[in-house]
Amino acid sequence: MFWKKEKTILKKVLSLTMCIAIVLSLVNNWYIKAAPNLWKLNDSYSISSLNIDGLEDNSVVKAGDINGDGAVNNKDLTRLSQYLSEWDVKVEEDALDVNGDGAVNNKDLTRLFQYLSGYDVEIYVADPGIQTYSFVYGKSVNNRDLVCYSISPKDYTKTILLEFEIHGFEDEYDHDGQVLVDTANRIITYYSDVLDLNKTRLLIIPSSNPDGLLDGTTKDGFGRCNAEGIDLNRDFDANYVANNTPGRNYTPYAFSAKESRALRDLYYEYRPDIVIDFHGWESSLIGDDRLKNAFNQEMGLRISNSFTSSNARGYFSNWAHQQGSLAMLVEFTSSNSIEFSKLINAINRLINDEY
Repeated sequence: MFWKKEKTILKKVLSLTMCIAIVLSLVNNWYIKAAPNLWKLNDSYSISSLNIDGLEDNSVVKAGDINGDGAVNNKDLTRLSQYLSEWDVKVEEDALDVNGDGAVNNKDLTRLFQYLSGYDVEIYVADPGIQTYSFVYGKSVNNRDLVCYSISPKDYTKTILLEFEIHGFEDEYDHDGQVLVDTANRIITYYSDVLDLNKTRLLIIPSSNPDGLLDGTTKDGFGRCNAEGIDLNRDFDANYVANNTPGRNYTPYAFSAKESRALRDLYYEYRPDIVIDFHGWESSLIGDDRLKNAFNQEMGLRISNSFTSSNARGYFSNWAHQQGSLAMLVEFTSSNSIEFSKLINAINRLINDEY
């Protein structure tokens, strides 16, 4: 008898709480609805500043987590009520459609209340589609951020890493590595707007050697190389041979550069299935035959060597190949000959497993 009376009281309390929440949702329009907490880069795509260790966890929205604190509780009920009343509050937009009917209204408030009250109901989170995030994977010698972009659907089965500008100077003219950075940025913008990536995550690094590009002075030392004069593309432990002569290919021991170690650690964190390292300007393709064929057919670049036990010494792409990735080094023909549409076609072949 006592339990029945207690249960009745509990139901009344829950009903009263629900009524209060719904009344709050009908309050007059006091504030303008808040915009999502995102940054804009060049007005072309949205990014969120994330640490590499938290990228995947922070990029996934939890069903019912309206306030984005990682938990689902009465705070989310209150936040949803405030949002529906057009208060100026921060919300996780993908979590708003709690009942999954395609609309955000008082039915979602009711569904969340029922879920929190222990009713046998389901709550939903929207499919975010293609998401683009940036994150810092390390620091350069001169303390610049080393930035990678992740572009992916919610569910993916393979990862492709596209890495650019490991040499700030690429022999055509001073600071010509900027062409590679600009190309990477165009790729990021393009793929951030596509609707289908065939369950592929793209990781794109526009600049692996920002100090060389921005502060460097020569193609035979700091410029091509990092701020300590180390050639990053001779610094990986793949058929490695030390070069203790300062200049174009200087590397005293494997992974001697801060930037090389950061790129190594990013690779270990994400274990990409395919790695492409972009350079200029020798119009050639070095590495895995399947990847070379795809790029040759789309871009007409000359097929050169495969990775062997005696070539590509210290190359990042060769090292990635030895770790188990399909890998290739791409040498564009010249700084003014990169045909973007053909480059996209070549990348699409990798995304669609057509190689």
